[in-house]
Amino acid sequence: MVNEDTVLWAAGIGIALAVPATFMVANWVRKNVDHGEARFGPDGKLISDDPRQAGAQPPATPLEANDETGAKDARDQR
Repeated sequence: MVNEDTVLWAAGIGIALAVPATFMVANWVRKNVDHGEARFGPDGKLISDDPRQAGAQPPATPLEANDETGAKDARDQR
């Protein structure tokens, strides 16, 4: 017959073994798993230092890169 004390002892032993096992697994993952260098912003998008990577802006077209007049459209160049 199982009484309340047996159930509490089993739960206590389970918790006592689960806590150190969790830290052992976490330390193993920290040391042995290659985490890479990917960083993500608060919006979930990849933060990249290389402009050729994801999230980089495409090169500007000649109309968008018009530095002399500041015009972005042929109609604004009058």
